[in-house]
Amino acid sequence: MSSKDSTFGFGLRPTMDEVPPGQHAIFRFTGPGKIVTTEKYGEKYSFPVEVSYHPSYDTLPPLSSNVVDRKKKEAQLDGQTITCEWETKCQSAKQLYYALFDASEPNVVDMTRDDKFALKLEKHYEKDLWRLTRFDTGAYWLEVE
Repeated sequence: MSSKDSTFGFGLRPTMDEVPPGQHAIFRFTGPGKIVTTEKYGEKYSFPVEVSYHPSYDTLPPLSSNVVDRKKKEAQLDGQTITCEWETKCQSAKQLYYALFDASEPNVVDMTRDDKFALKLEKHYEKDLWRLTRFDTGAYWLEVE
């Protein structure tokens, strides 16, 4: 449940589909991350995002002008985005979360000690597109696009 001024909302926010092994997704962060607890998987890191490319969304009805390759059926959402939550337990999300929002985690390097780095990371988080790559091994890599 959420509340904004005098309006209320109920239900679950949509979550981003898992990136298939050997593929990548491109998105922009749209707000602060948080830790959420799910019934099935326990604690996860959750970030609000706007997805502009994701190979699992090939069944979306894309406009004919925004399909990258119809043979692959991968939709490049030209100027369009899917608003959702990226929920994950991956190390990339954990490192990003603790670097930006909570430096109290003892097993994560406190990257915010370097003020220039912290300011640069915040700027990228707030303004840039990010690429989330999933390797064939299942590991994730997150970087500025």
